[in-house]
Amino acid sequence: MVRNLNLVVLFTHGVSLSQWFERGLLDREIDFYTRLSSNGVNVTFLTYGDCSDRLDKSLIKKINVVPIFENKRRPKSQIYSLLYSLLVPWFYRDIFQQADLLKTNQIWGSWVGVIAKYLWQTPLLVRCGYEPSLSARYKGWRRCILPIYRLMYASVYRLGDFCHFGSLDDAEYVAQYYNISRGKIKVAPNWMEVPDVKSKQDQLTAPRSILAVGRLSKEKNISLLIRALEGTGLSLKIVGIGEEKTSLEMLAEAHRVEVVFLGYVSKPELYEIYASHSIYAICSLYEGSPKSLFEAMSCGCAVVATNSRGIRNVLNDGVNGLVVARNHLDVRRAILRLVSDEHLRIQLSKNAVEEISSNYSLDLLIESELNTYKKILNL
Repeated sequence: MVRNLNLVVLFTHGVSLSQWFERGLLDREIDFYTRLSSNGVNVTFLTYGDCSDRLDKSLIKKINVVPIFENKRRPKSQIYSLLYSLLVPWFYRDIFQQADLLKTNQIWGSWVGVIAKYLWQTPLLVRCGYEPSLSARYKGWRRCILPIYRLMYASVYRLGDFCHFGSLDDAEYVAQYYNISRGKIKVAPNWMEVPDVKSKQDQLTAPRSILAVGRLSKEKNISLLIRALEGTGLSLKIVGIGEEKTSLEMLAEAHRVEVVFLGYVSKPELYEIYASHSIYAICSLYEGSPKSLFEAMSCGCAVVATNSRGIRNVLNDGVNGLVVARNHLDVRRAILRLVSDEHLRIQLSKNAVEEISSNYSLDLLIESELNTYKKILNL
């Protein structure tokens, strides 16, 4: 436990607390920081919201929220918004001067923390859910822009006192590519508590549908999963929304795969959906610290996954999931293997739950987080 430590969490540029609420992220994020507050940490959120970020105190509990656009109009221009963010450390200097530690929620917008550290000599913990330059080719970044971003990220990693990354792949890449000391880098993945859901062990009949959860976007590579299910007689249920829905519908029709798009669902409903499926598939091109994978494992799904960054650090092939090459034939073979092998499904299910409870619990991540604070502040 640390006592009376003032932590200022800098939201991702452009992101507000009300957006967390709308996207169903609020409960999960608040649980983490509420637990920190119970360990002597006074938490302040500096958000890019307006007065709507002043949510009911029963929702945000012990956390202080400071929306930077509460008393001023939000800029319509992205350029003006970026320029304004450069002045945030000065406009909110009282908050920064009282802070013992600054923490970025993501790498985008971390320049606010770097400037504040320079002005007020406040230590900075840089949190990076995934390393953006590694994912640039999947996001369609222009090659001429990439060097600029890499220069910015290199400056942030070097000027920060400590860096948290969502996966071992990202941590090792940053240490080598940006020449950052491994001593100031730690892997801090997402946490997941094992929910109280119906055990998969009594689902002894062969599955008829496969579950996928995630944004309907290019990097989630759901198109590969649809191609993998062609001719299997299995249907696919997808939880998530995104810009690729229409193209995925057309692909499913072309390959004669029954796909049910469930859209956005609440967290309790999502857990019920996990509980009703024995097999979960994730074919992402890359991941940071994949929440949906942790959720599926915690609910006892047997997982088929591609050997992609951020996934291979979580799954041990044949032990707590099946990890295959990123092609539709290997994914198809793995899925059909699970469909036909009841014993393997049950064994992977048990081991997946054990993996989450042993290595990704909230208690473990809180302890690790507090140890980072103590290291930075020499406590």
